[in-house]
Amino acid sequence: MAQRVAKRARVNEQGVAVCFAFNNLLTSVLIGVVEDVTRFIPSVGSLIDLATSLLTFYFHRIVLVTDQNVYVYRDWPFHIPGKQLAAYHRHAGLVKLGSPNAGGFSRFIRRGQLTFEDGHVVYHGILWIRRAQYIAQEGNSPIGLPQSTHSPASASASRPGAGWFPDPGGQPILRWWDGTTWTGHTSPQPE
Repeated sequence: MAQRVAKRARVNEQGVAVCFAFNNLLTSVLIGVVEDVTRFIPSVGSLIDLATSLLTFYFHRIVLVTDQNVYVYRDWPFHIPGKQLAAYHRHAGLVKLGSPNAGGFSRFIRRGQLTFEDGHVVYHGILWIRRAQYIAQEGNSPIGLPQSTHSPASASASRPGAGWFPDPGGQPILRWWDGTTWTGHTSPQPE
């Protein structure tokens, strides 16, 4: 699905992960829950879901992770990327998943919240957030080195081992990758 969205967005990059989110928390809770619950209604559930999606597409967002970047788009009907709202290079600390607040209710209701380092926020539905988890995982991994391909079980198999790598933020230094995340340890690049 991520590769299909990357082609529709006309980015010349390999699609790695995609999620369909909302522009604010209220629409995420109201529309997201309606869309999620209609999946369980026999016969007409898919039609209700389609009608809801067509009527509320203005509030939808697409978050696409490629092998190099993370993009946020407006979502047109049938998951066609519209206007690009944000673009980021993949690197550690790019996106955080969940609520910045400590309260239990806030943690639950905002568990699909994706907050980017520049303050841009999108909200994934609260029930099935696996795609939002993939966005956070992949967006925070080194450029060009996806941490997973299809499932969390395969994630550890495709991660590079610990070592010095070019800084994912593009600085002319080497940064230590501990096997799961970038650290604060840096070194000058060899000449």
